[in-house]
This record gives sequence, structure tokens and C-alpha cells, in this order.
Amino acid sequence: VTNNRVHRCALTGQAGVRPRPLAQPEARQTTRTRKESPMSLCTPPSTTSPGVLFLKYTHQGQVTHTARWAFIAGVDPTDTTVLGAEADRIASKMQAALPPSFVITDWGILTRDGALYYEAPLPAPRVGSHSTAPAVDDYYSRTITFTGHGQAPVAGGCAGPTRTVLFVGNGYHFIVGQKRINATVDTGLLGYWVALNDSTYLPADDYGQQVDLRQSGTVQYNAHTQRKEGT
Repeated sequence: VTNNRVHRCALTGQAGVRPRPLAQPEARQTTRTRKESPMSLCTPPSTTSPGVLFLKYTHQGQVTHTARWAFIAGVDPTDTTVLGAEADRIASKMQAALPPSFVITDWGILTRDGALYYEAPLPAPRVGSHSTAPAVDDYYSRTITFTGHGQAPVAGGCAGPTRTVLFVGNGYHFIVGQKRINATVDTGLLGYWVALNDSTYLPADDYGQQVDLRQSGTVQYNAHTQRKEGT
């Protein structure tokens, strides 16, 4: 369970049990992962995700968001050299999906229990390089959300869903009534989507099974951010 100001890790709990909320670094955006419903007649795998990679980014220098993704089972969450390089690789693609009012500043690692294991600045801050959409206000609350589902290695194996939310400001034009956007309509957004799906470290469900994010994402105004920031 998460909110947009303080993230809460959902990488604990057993199959059929609601995960206990855990404290996260101060943030306003997250990737949420959960397990199957208690009614699922599936076989839980023996694997679990070992932790979470996160990126922090600011909007207009005022609001801080955090993007995060669960590690695939087998990833060493203590290998800060390798994971730091992966964080910067993803940040370089995320940068191209965000307009210049966004700056990606820091990366870090959470343990499976939600504790902060490591946090550091990126080698250099990454300023958004996506063009701004004409006549679109740079609202704090505009988001694109990609979702996916873990890939169970055997038939009947349990797998869980994952979602990752990207705050996009005035980088994209949403028409009235629009509910989805396909990553293929924009070069920067497609590059970010591909970077996540091509990773050998993330994203994963709670069992640590790799997730393929769907190409079509939902668009919406984040209600919590609207309540807190007014836009």
C-alpha cells in the first residue's frame, strides 16, 4: 500500500496475506507490487524479490517524486557498483521521457523489509529533455502508469501484478476523456518503456519473477498530489 508522499514497500508477506505497510524514503511516486488474491488456486514459488531500486526526481524544484522497481530474484541488492550503473542507465531513458521542469537527482536501494540500504546522487543530475506539449499547463499531478504481471515459470504458479507511475508535467497532451497512451506514439516514452523491459535486474513481482510492462499505459491526474499541491 502506498501514498504519494511517503512510499510504503509491498515486498513482504506471504501468499494470501495482505502485506504490512513499511516506511519508505520521502517520495510521491512509486511502483507498487503485490501478490495474488487469497482465493487464487496457484502454487507460490520459493523465490522472493530481494529488494527495490529507486530513482528520485524533482518537479519545478518544488515537488519530489520517486520511481521504484522490485528486483528480480537472484539480483544481489548489495552490489552498489552494478546497480548504480543500472540506475543511471534507466535515468538516462527516463530523462528523455520528461520535460525540462524535471530533474532526476538520486538513486538508491531498499531492502526486502523496506529499510533504506543505500542512497547516493547520480553521477550527474539528469534534466528532462522531452519537449513540452503546446498549451499544456505544467501540473504536478499529471501521470502515465504502466502495468504488468509476473511471469510464472511453471503452469499454475503464483504471480503478481506491478505498476510504475511516471509524473510527466506538461510533457504530453491528454485530450478530454483520454484514458490510455501507447508508448509507441512518443520516442522518449518508448525508450523509457523499453529500458525497463530490457533490464535483467527489474522490474519484478513480489516473488521476484520478471515483469513485462504493457505497452499501453493509463493517463490520469493523481488525486493525492492534487490535494497536497493544488494542481
